[in-house]
Amino acid sequence: MSLVDRLKVGRDFTQADMAIASYILHHPDDIARLTIGELASETHTSKSAIVRLCRKIGIAGYRDLRIELATELEKRRSLLLGIDADQPFGERESCATMMRAVAQLQHEALEECYQAIAPQAVDALARAVAEAPHVLIYAMGETCLATEQFASMLAKLGVHCVVAGLRGDYASATNLAVEGDLGLFVSYSGKLMDQPFCRRARSILEERGCFMAAVTAADPGSGRLEGFDHLICFPLREGTEGAIGPFYSSECIRYALNCVYARVFSLDFDANGASKSAVDHMSG
Repeated sequence: MSLVDRLKVGRDFTQADMAIASYILHHPDDIARLTIGELASETHTSKSAIVRLCRKIGIAGYRDLRIELATELEKRRSLLLGIDADQPFGERESCATMMRAVAQLQHEALEECYQAIAPQAVDALARAVAEAPHVLIYAMGETCLATEQFASMLAKLGVHCVVAGLRGDYASATNLAVEGDLGLFVSYSGKLMDQPFCRRARSILEERGCFMAAVTAADPGSGRLEGFDHLICFPLREGTEGAIGPFYSSECIRYALNCVYARVFSLDFDANGASKSAVDHMSG
């Protein structure tokens, strides 16, 4: 998870932590010139409070925070100065130019996700997937296609997945849930979490002692992601309406799910390799 996302999530933050994090998020360019004493003054906190916040988000101290923030901002700017995720090509572009634009956008999506997604989050979700009796996957629209592929890959490793959404069978999928199952909600924008059926499903999963996870670009501070045991978050760059195609969002989701699958595979490499080989052999 990126520094900005860690500040937005605010796990176990005190009031002082939130005040400092809020100032950094709203004045990121000012941090490079502010001393720790000046930041403490601006946020009505203390130098020690700033150091404690740094350590909470995995950074040794204020100096390292300034360096990491500057590096991250530069990387984000370089990406955002690249291709428009919603309109990567124009009306009169040649086919060659269009192909180059799509390739560049997909490359930028992968690089941005790699920089933003925390390895610890992937590892934790992969372990939850491997240990769950069933993985119930919730998605809508085109995202269902990526989750179907993810479920198909996991099935070859002996992981039992049920994808709710492709046929609208949210209720029947949720009814299968037993204690220890994992409900995995995959939504680029996070709008899935606002749906009545999704709220009902989460309530039932919680009642039955299931774990819940989300793969999304939704803002962790929006309230949509409260109550999830595992989160994989990446930047929201493509609009939810008006984009030529889901080039960026679909690439992000597939990358995140592929990383989880790869980690599940690696947790028991030999056994999973044998299981996949056996299934591939039977399928001809």
